[in-house]
Amino acid sequence: MYVYGWDGWNEYSYGSYLICRGHIRSYRVPVRVVEKALVKHGVDDNPNDEWPYQPEIDAETELMDLAEARWKKWLLRRNTPR
Repeated sequence: MYVYGWDGWNEYSYGSYLICRGHIRSYRVPVRVVEKALVKHGVDDNPNDEWPYQPEIDAETELMDLAEARWKKWLLRRNTPR
């Protein structure tokens, strides 16, 4: 089992893949959630297009965590003895 998070650099798209027993399931973070995270961290306030830009890094970290956490409940349910 493997969870792989991804981001579409410069496209503001984030998601993850769950790879298990030869099958792949994917999840893409909804655009509204991405927009809210960017606003929450003040990403629009980068007038000089600086890099590394801490607000963007913070937003990306939050979004990648969210994308990977998508599978947490599924993984826990799958690995809990009954």
